[in-house]
Amino acid sequence: STRSVTAVSGSAAPVRLASCLLPSAHDNKHSKRDSSLSAITEIMRRTQTNNVRLFQVLRMSFGISEGEHEECMSEIRKKILERAKNFDAVLSVKVIAAQGLNLKSISDRRIIVTVAVGNQKKSTKASKESNPVWNETFDFHCTNYHHTVQVRVWNERDTAVAKLALLLTKEGDMFLGEKIVEVRRIGSAFDAWYKLEKRTEDSQVSGVIKMSLSAQVAGEKIMAPFHVQYWSLHEQLFLYHHVWNKEPLVLISAKPDEVGDEVRLKHLPDVAQQIVDEFALRYSIEPIYRSMVHFNLLVNNYTVKSALKIMENLLKNLKFQIFSHAYEDNSIRAVGLAKLLEEYFEANNFGRDQFARVLEKLLNSLRLDFQRYRELYPASDHCKLEELVQSCEVMEAVNQFQRQVMGIMDVNLSEMILHSVKECLESTFEFIANSSIPPNTPTSLHPGLSKEGKPFHFFYKLLEMMYSVIQDDKSVYALCFARFCNFDLGHVSASELWRHFGKTLQGLFDEEQNRGIYPPAEYMQLLFTIKNFYDSVISVLPKELVGEVADYPVWFLPCIRHWLSEFKQQTVGIVSSAWDNDRSSGFPRYEGHTFSSSVFDMFCFLQQVSWCARATRG
Repeated sequence: STRSVTAVSGSAAPVRLASCLLPSAHDNKHSKRDSSLSAITEIMRRTQTNNVRLFQVLRMSFGISEGEHEECMSEIRKKILERAKNFDAVLSVKVIAAQGLNLKSISDRRIIVTVAVGNQKKSTKASKESNPVWNETFDFHCTNYHHTVQVRVWNERDTAVAKLALLLTKEGDMFLGEKIVEVRRIGSAFDAWYKLEKRTEDSQVSGVIKMSLSAQVAGEKIMAPFHVQYWSLHEQLFLYHHVWNKEPLVLISAKPDEVGDEVRLKHLPDVAQQIVDEFALRYSIEPIYRSMVHFNLLVNNYTVKSALKIMENLLKNLKFQIFSHAYEDNSIRAVGLAKLLEEYFEANNFGRDQFARVLEKLLNSLRLDFQRYRELYPASDHCKLEELVQSCEVMEAVNQFQRQVMGIMDVNLSEMILHSVKECLESTFEFIANSSIPPNTPTSLHPGLSKEGKPFHFFYKLLEMMYSVIQDDKSVYALCFARFCNFDLGHVSASELWRHFGKTLQGLFDEEQNRGIYPPAEYMQLLFTIKNFYDSVISVLPKELVGEVADYPVWFLPCIRHWLSEFKQQTVGIVSSAWDNDRSSGFPRYEGHTFSSSVFDMFCFLQQVSWCARATRG
């Protein structure tokens, strides 16, 4: 965004943006009375007096001081009077192409375009293509501010039936549509698509024509095209109200209101909406272009409150408008909705590729947010969790729009979320690992071997925080993602954190010096704590996530051997006592036993350790 549109529209941009709000004498019904300069001056004075708030919003949106504003308004009035006295312009009309025309005959096709300004009339060469391309430019000298540019598309079928139809109805199947543009509404050159219109009620018209219209008025600077100016105007008003002044966004329904054939849209607060409506009406800015501009601004400011819900509704709104146009054209041409939707986006003045980039930008922003979902959407904040669900709904709406309207293959939403969740869990593990490091631990030392605090404080605290994270994912975040994913978030969370935990321990005790920091019993205590965590949290996971065999015994194999060698005699005594205890208590010798400190459990565990060690070496 820019504070001023000077870089976009030239130094006279505020003049053009404000002048559209001052009606000239040619817009008044009583043209004879208002044609005098005094009448024009009075109209301008009355307009400015009756719309003080409107001009104030316009001034403040562009950051113009009151002194600069008065200078701009003085210049506007001067230019309008000059135009009324001496209008002299060179009009340039470039007829580029057309598509979606209502061609009833495949053969005998000679499509031409006629361009008329006042008494001047010129014509393109004939084309036999169904989507003709001409790229022909015509220049006209115009001294009448009232004149219009009349562009009409014809099929010069050289048949008796076509000629008779034209003679009897003045229409026939030779007329394919027209577009009439007032001279005073033409600005700088801009390749734009225009919807072809009917000339009579009997006309069967469909399709669009691409043209570049420009007017070089004597004594005036070259301005940016009106579509560019509209974008800048809409953006400045949006930023002024919703970013700088923090005003709430205007809610948009999923289906636009309609008045006759006109789509009524409200994107901005009342006064700002009045400004953009006036500009769009005067300079033929189509409703769908305006909606796409607003959507782009929402994407750039999607963290503003309610922006996500409004974007979702606006996408549905756009989908409704586009399909309405497609159904209307299909009733005339009957070529299928898929082809019409493809043609429509090719003939969109916002640009298919540009809007596709806007949607991709939104998806990427939401992906990045999901990679920080635990930070941005705390489990204890209900409002933030609702935003998380809303973000998922927006991603779903974008995917549907890309697939159904633009014909873009959508990505798998579940896979996209899964990838982001794994990224988040990786950063979460890194965070809780750093939080678990005892204070004053040297950076050169593995935090699990720190002598600060109780033995292996790092691992015990890390396991405790891992359990808390897994419980949050299972009981809170899984509910938020449930409608949009085909995976169990609790399972993914546990398996990913366990995988990262294993990396911190794997190979740590292979070095002899790391096995003598604490008494051997402390290593065994850590082993059995990890075993309990594995049995209660990890062993219940699907085998495709954690494997068939527990991996943690291998991490402690050197420690177990060290413990057995250090306490050989003590171990024999412990085993002997355990055997006596089993014998006196009648411990059952079958595989479905419950856990105890019996000889059976000890040897089963040692056998498992030995088996894992052999498998690892293999």
